Amino acid sequence: MRSKQREEYTADTYVQLYRIFTDVSLPGEYTDFRPLAARYLTGDTFFERVSDQVPQQFIAEETNEQLLRSFIQLVQQGIQGSTDVQAKRRADGTQMLLGLLKRYPSASTSKSSAQQLPKSVLTDLISALSLVVTEKDILEKVVASLDLQQDISDVLPALQRLQQKSEKRLIDVLLGRDFQAIESITLLNILNSESSQDNNRLNEIWSVAVSQKQKKLAQQIMSPILQEWSSSNTGQEAILQWVDSAGWDAEVDKPILREAVMQNRTYFSSLTDPTNTSNSAYSQGLIRLRAILKDTEPPPPPAPSTSEPQRLAEALKGIPLRRRPATPGESLPIRKDADGEIRQSASRSPLRGWLIALAMLGILAAYFAVPFDLPAHTTLVHQLLARFFEIVYVYGGILVIFAALLAAIMDEDREFFIGIGIGLLVAVVVCFFLQIKFFPLMVTFWGQVILIGLLGAFWLPLLALLLPPRSTSESS
Repeated sequence: MRSKQREEYTADTYVQLYRIFTDVSLPGEYTDFRPLAARYLTGDTFFERVSDQVPQQFIAEETNEQLLRSFIQLVQQGIQGSTDVQAKRRADGTQMLLGLLKRYPSASTSKSSAQQLPKSVLTDLISALSLVVTEKDILEKVVASLDLQQDISDVLPALQRLQQKSEKRLIDVLLGRDFQAIESITLLNILNSESSQDNNRLNEIWSVAVSQKQKKLAQQIMSPILQEWSSSNTGQEAILQWVDSAGWDAEVDKPILREAVMQNRTYFSSLTDPTNTSNSAYSQGLIRLRAILKDTEPPPPPAPSTSEPQRLAEALKGIPLRRRPATPGESLPIRKDADGEIRQSASRSPLRGWLIALAMLGILAAYFAVPFDLPAHTTLVHQLLARFFEIVYVYGGILVIFAALLAAIMDEDREFFIGIGIGLLVAVVVCFFLQIKFFPLMVTFWGQVILIGLLGAFWLPLLALLLPPRSTSESS
């Protein structure tokens, strides 16, 4: 009696656990009990409740990743095996898993987040299908449920396991659906897997892709196959048949071939070798291939220009060139002007340099010696110091003015010129007040004019030294 009551109590408990686990409308304060309820369910107890009530609402609306994974595991436990009971459950379990899978494409189009199946659950779902389902068309059903606008790299291993149970190849099913966003590395993995199983498999895939070349995926498949053939020096006949075929479409086929030629020009050039008589049957294809080879031929390197010396001579025209002074016994360089007159450059005489140097020293000595504004009985040392302070504040004041102008004009170096101007201004003020304190001058107007004139005249001989020499002319 007690045993029968325990069995009834246990069955009722599993019914309640099943309802808590699959009830998507459970109030928020009770949602934490749903993962706990899933832990107490097994594959057998789960399918006992499924036979009475299939959780259609759970399959259509549940988005909690933990609960979805628990659901997939319970279905997998209930149908995985070889017993008669598990075989009877397999149809219901497969339909429930496929029902979840059909929600995946809606993730990119549905506006309601409650209807979206998380992408992270997809791998577990397809893996479960690949392990427990034995239907021959399961690969087509799974691929048909995938989103055409997303890559399949995350679920590729599971799809390849499904391929082993299917009568069709994965690449053929993908081509039939024309997936739009499969990445190049994913395609290379699929093609490498196919070619490793059968050496002729690439030729079969190539034929299918060429027959469906209007599809984007077919064009994506053709490019890596051409790269594989060109790198392994195979596939020549298939390529020539394609280029020579009456179904050649310049808008579709030509860009694919052009890209392949640019990547391995040597391989495709060998196909047009006139000594290879086996290719003579593909005359139209050879014409097309030669045209593409010609279009993609890299430009030759530029030949050295014979007019470079002339261009250099024209570029140097008008640039003044300094000539060294002629040494004794050396003739001066002679050139003709536009009128045919012979002009001989005059070298700077050493006497001229000495005269300029003496003139500068004389002006400097006159500046320090002229006593226009000095008090009587001033010693020579005091006079020299007074003139030094005067040089500093006169020229320093001029430089302060230039620094202020440059700071106003130059935006980038404004702070630099402001700093220079402040430093010079400090030096000017210090020297000016030192001269007034220690060497008071008898300031006169004409005295200041003469002294400042002497300071300015100091630079005139230096400018004369920097001027270009005058040239003498002689008639021929």
